[in-house]
Amino acid sequence: MLLFLPLLHYALKTGLAEGVDDVHRNGVIQLQNGWMYVHDERNIPPLGRIGDPEDIIATVLVEDGEINADTYQPMPAYRVCTSYGVTKLADGLAGRLKQVHRREKR
Repeated sequence: MLLFLPLLHYALKTGLAEGVDDVHRNGVIQLQNGWMYVHDERNIPPLGRIGDPEDIIATVLVEDGEINADTYQPMPAYRVCTSYGVTKLADGLAGRLKQVHRREKR
């Protein structure tokens, strides 16, 4: 059985690679090239700003409008629980985490 953080990062990495989340797909379209931050939804930063380090789950490189999943990097400063609450993911990524968790339970 995997611990929560490794399970979370596996689910997010595969979910981003497969484009399961509208929020991050749109972010990729806007960014086109560069590092994209995967933020926790519990404390979303203002448009165009980078969130607090404890709310950045990971970073991933976007090249020519595509996520390069091999560059997925978990952020060591990320916290599962902060004064804003516990982990909250965008719908598509939350769905992927549930799917991975169900599969892992078997």
